[in-house]
Amino acid sequence: MVVFLTCFLFAAFGVVAAMMVPSHEDMANFSTFVILPMAFLCGTFFRAENLPAIVADIIYLLPLTQTSHALRSLAGGAGLPVQSLLVLAAYATVFLAAAVWVVRRLWKEALHACNARKASRAYGEKERKGKGGSLIFCESPMCSNLFCIYRSVSGKEEYLCKAAVFVADRPGSLAVLAGIFARHNVNITCFTYNRSEHPNRVLIEGKSNDLRFLENVCRELDEQRMFDEEQHHRSLELGVLDTRSVLKVKVHLRNRPGSLAAFATLLRNHGANVIYMAYNEAVSETTATVSLVTRSAREIDELLKDLNEQGYYYSLEYQGTEQEETENVIGLNLVERFFFRLKRLLGTEDIERLKKVVASSQRMSEALARFSREAGKNLEVGTVFTNVLAFASTSLCRTGPGFSYRRLPALPLGSIVFHAFRLPTGGNVYLLQGDEELVMVDGGYGVYYEDVKRMLRENGLDLARVGRIYLTHADADHAGMSGYFAAEFGSRVFLHPDARGILENENRAWGSGSSLTELNHYFTVLVNTFTKSAVPSAFLAYDTADLGYLNGFRVIDTFTVGGQTFKVLESLGGHIPGQVFFIGVGSGLVFTGDYLLLVASLGPEEQEFLNLPKFMMTSTNINSLLFRREMQALKEIVLGLDAELGGRNRGVIIAPGHGDYYPARWLKP
Repeated sequence: MVVFLTCFLFAAFGVVAAMMVPSHEDMANFSTFVILPMAFLCGTFFRAENLPAIVADIIYLLPLTQTSHALRSLAGGAGLPVQSLLVLAAYATVFLAAAVWVVRRLWKEALHACNARKASRAYGEKERKGKGGSLIFCESPMCSNLFCIYRSVSGKEEYLCKAAVFVADRPGSLAVLAGIFARHNVNITCFTYNRSEHPNRVLIEGKSNDLRFLENVCRELDEQRMFDEEQHHRSLELGVLDTRSVLKVKVHLRNRPGSLAAFATLLRNHGANVIYMAYNEAVSETTATVSLVTRSAREIDELLKDLNEQGYYYSLEYQGTEQEETENVIGLNLVERFFFRLKRLLGTEDIERLKKVVASSQRMSEALARFSREAGKNLEVGTVFTNVLAFASTSLCRTGPGFSYRRLPALPLGSIVFHAFRLPTGGNVYLLQGDEELVMVDGGYGVYYEDVKRMLRENGLDLARVGRIYLTHADADHAGMSGYFAAEFGSRVFLHPDARGILENENRAWGSGSSLTELNHYFTVLVNTFTKSAVPSAFLAYDTADLGYLNGFRVIDTFTVGGQTFKVLESLGGHIPGQVFFIGVGSGLVFTGDYLLLVASLGPEEQEFLNLPKFMMTSTNINSLLFRREMQALKEIVLGLDAELGGRNRGVIIAPGHGDYYPARWLKP
């Protein structure tokens, strides 16, 4: 009975949570902040009585505590505590009632929305089925696909027009559109505009008892060139710079011709640009939802004052503040969402500096627009790339006085010394110091070049001795700095030959056959631009000779530093084409790139915004299933070599592209 009640109440609790949270990510937060603390504190592992009295009293009220108490009592032969059983039954009843209520509420909302959509399609449906109605098209040839007029099937002289029109993304545009309908005494019955989806397109419907009024509307829309999308199309721009100037309201409007036009005119008089508007007579005859942005936060107060003075009834849905999250603000375009994400990441009020980051070149802006379209086709992956991109772009503000690094302890490994540096963002910089030269393995973002030179000098390393640079792959956070060393110091840069196509086409998925090739192209262009990536076109390719296999990986080349030999293993292509690993058979030093990361060593920003365990190991990989197979195979190689070196009182050191290096024995279960 105890187990049944516990399962039942938590199942009902889960239904309530699932119905109320807005996304899968929020459900994860629910598990983290509600379920996980109960699992640890409610007597599962230790008695609640051992906690401070106040905390123990609170925890004793939780359902899982009663379950633990009841099960312990039964296991100890003390019988079933009736009090715990009654508390669990009460919780089960409350959660069941809450689950039923929330499911019914959401069902009614869904049914209401469904009926609304059916009602909005009532006109013209029977015409297409040949049941006595007729469909009338406007005479203008330009309007035929974008403006339709339907006659009511009821037999009354009542007509409905449906139109898709295009307006400029600026204050007053929607007032002009609504004014056209008002001048011809056509009542707007449905109005949909979402700047996030399309900055210029408006879907609008209107009713009239006179067919000529609708035809006149069509002609004026045509004269205003509102059926010409190209006339109003512009590149995505930063129009919203401060969330404090964003307002979302539900406003009461009279259901008659001219009401929406009058309201839109009032907004225009305050310089307010509408970024979202939704009104549907079938859903609510008198309520419109509007999001807008004004020239300043002060103008918001003036607008609300004017609404009150003119007798509008409204309710505030959102009035932005700097502390508010902006990702869910309806009407922001991709560039603006990106801008606010950078602003939150960088914690700066220097608007001009942030604007330069976002719009550093026309090429980047155009790529960002194309990236938006591709992200829409692959929403989940697009979200991942946007997060990675936002994190990478912060590098621009971590240079010069903002630059910091962490030097990990240097390790003597026979005839060489291993140096490791962690930069503010991006990949690590590794150096192998021999008697005559320094060999670099991966180099981080190009934007850090001057700072890295200063960093190496501070640590007594001679830059002129960096004769060779071996790169694990062509991503900007690993290879972006190599071209600067090659240009200034003549360093020879080594890469897999498959990287040539990636660099020439600016596409990290080039040659992979991935369905996300286009998305990867835009992603590569943007990251390379933000981080000032420079990889020499005349790099030296690994030999790619067939030197045998190591647990499924082909050994294609070798190189020597200070008498220590490293094998170059070719990956199977799970992360990116041209990925390689370096195995120091004698030294025990293994360079794994973006494989076998020590997640616990990643900084808070990396875990929050880049979230390498999720993004780098799944979504940014060309083939995630193959990537996981490679991870396992590489782990087996490392543990095998560690066991071999263990007989000589040595071990393997894993040097991943991100985070700290660590001993291979930490991989053991």
